[in-house]
Amino acid sequence: MAELLSCEALEKHRELIDILYDSFKVVDPETKKIFEIADGKPRATEKYCYERWARDTPCENCISFAAKNENRSMVKLFSADGRACFVRAIPLAETDPPLTVEFLKDVTDSLLYSTGGSASDSKYILDAVTDLNSMIIRDQLTKLYNRRYLDTRLPADLRAASDRKQPISVVFLDVDNFKHINDTYGHATGDLVLQATARALESAVRSDYDWAARFGGDEFVACLGDADSAAARRIAERILAAVAAASVPFGEETIRFTVSLGIETMQGTERTAEELLQAADRSMYSSKQRGKNRITAG
Repeated sequence: MAELLSCEALEKHRELIDILYDSFKVVDPETKKIFEIADGKPRATEKYCYERWARDTPCENCISFAAKNENRSMVKLFSADGRACFVRAIPLAETDPPLTVEFLKDVTDSLLYSTGGSASDSKYILDAVTDLNSMIIRDQLTKLYNRRYLDTRLPADLRAASDRKQPISVVFLDVDNFKHINDTYGHATGDLVLQATARALESAVRSDYDWAARFGGDEFVACLGDADSAAARRIAERILAAVAAASVPFGEETIRFTVSLGIETMQGTERTAEELLQAADRSMYSSKQRGKNRITAG
């Protein structure tokens, strides 16, 4: 099968596709909306691809987003409903917006997996698939989501919030004087500060609505679902307090540290992920300029 597919080819080879795969769907990787193909042309529906798994949020490791960015076919394994699934995503040629088609195959009973020669087992398979996908989307130092996940998830969350007419906020966080911490106590201690910051951040956001990621270096981002500016400030204040209560041991000394936060909220007017992040970043730098260890809302 070619690296890029046309809508016409997708319709023409439907019988072969049905033999090779259990199902397929055409997806907008940015919004996660499903498209139907009729007479060789895509048409948007009101359904989201993740609804198939009875979820209200996108998959953590979106293969369609990766295939679109790489402009080539990509494959992954994932686990859902106690089954191991193989999915192949291929960009569709000349569509607006750019679309991908995902082909799905249940491979639970046909995938071989072994550890040191032990017999293959469905539990081993599911655990291995889960661990592999977690490695791809998690920052290894802090265990928060990584930049790859943020770039995949945030655009979808913004579009979903717009469709549902709900507010959504982003908090941009930077550790104050982090270079001084590294220079004074060493990079190993700096890593402990980053880990403590991540734990404080994760403890302060709402597990049902929010998620947090390491943006890079000593910068972090929290996405706050269904949170207007007032709710976002309350959560940001919890983050500030959680970091203030955190500490890292260094010999007989206890290292305490602070963070600067910037908030940006989308409500009403639709904005891109890049616009929202840049605005929150500017607000964070405003907090730095005004003395650090504080919150600035755009």
